Amino acid sequence: MESLLARYGLPEGAFRTLLQECNGCLIGSGPLAVYLALQGLPSFSPRDLEVWLPEAQISTVTAFLIQHGHHLVSVYVPPCIHRTQPIVVVETLEFDSLRIRLTGLLCTEAWNYLFDTCDWSVRLTWWNTETGDCETLWPEELLRMEMHFRLPRAPTAQERTRRHYYEALGFRLAHPLRGVSAFDLIAYEEVDAATFLCEDTDHRLLCMGDQLYAVRCTEMLAYLEEHGTPHPTMGVLYSLPTKQFLSEFHKEAFRRESGPIFELVFDSMLTEPSALSVYRVRAYGVEEWCARPCKKI
Repeated sequence: MESLLARYGLPEGAFRTLLQECNGCLIGSGPLAVYLALQGLPSFSPRDLEVWLPEAQISTVTAFLIQHGHHLVSVYVPPCIHRTQPIVVVETLEFDSLRIRLTGLLCTEAWNYLFDTCDWSVRLTWWNTETGDCETLWPEELLRMEMHFRLPRAPTAQERTRRHYYEALGFRLAHPLRGVSAFDLIAYEEVDAATFLCEDTDHRLLCMGDQLYAVRCTEMLAYLEEHGTPHPTMGVLYSLPTKQFLSEFHKEAFRRESGPIFELVFDSMLTEPSALSVYRVRAYGVEEWCARPCKKI
């Protein structure tokens, strides 16, 4: 870490003490590059450093950086700040074309926030200022140059861009569903379930019995809307391409739930005016899905 910080004009000891006193956390590319080098793996020159800390400490750290030759490049204040989106300010400082990004939070424990919200596992590599070591929660995965998406939903466009950045560094997806096949109902071909989920926030997996189907939420909702059947007691029932039927409430699960995995659960068999199998929809996060009992996939 000493040589990396020296490139930014920062003395390791003083910066380490500063982060401890300000309850700050240095995560991301910087600690990752150091960690890989110490493990004898191919490393890289990080494009910036990420420091997360309580908003009240931003001015202290900014003054320290300016004292060591950095200059303020930009200040961004998010338009919406609340308990679930506690980023108050993002400052970017530059030193000899190298940048440090300071993210100020409403909460006092930056590490807890990062643990709950950090997207890719590889990004959650940090500098432990108590020991001076760079650490990760998934050492075996990093040694295999693998990463996984940690959040119980599909990645956003920004998160997919970050994924491509890490892939360019030599990392590949390690996903609980890697190697599991799903049948794409639109392309009419088998696809890798993990890759499909990570390609777009609109992508979902639909489980029927022991078969996984790859579906696009927008297209699935449009199909269901076009295939509604009025029923005298159940309202409108909507037919899936596989001929199972959903009520209005369970059809809307595709819009309401982030999933990204939906399981069809048998609900009832209607006989009047015609025989129809009605199903409920149950939504799962990927880790929740893989941990559920009696899984067939």
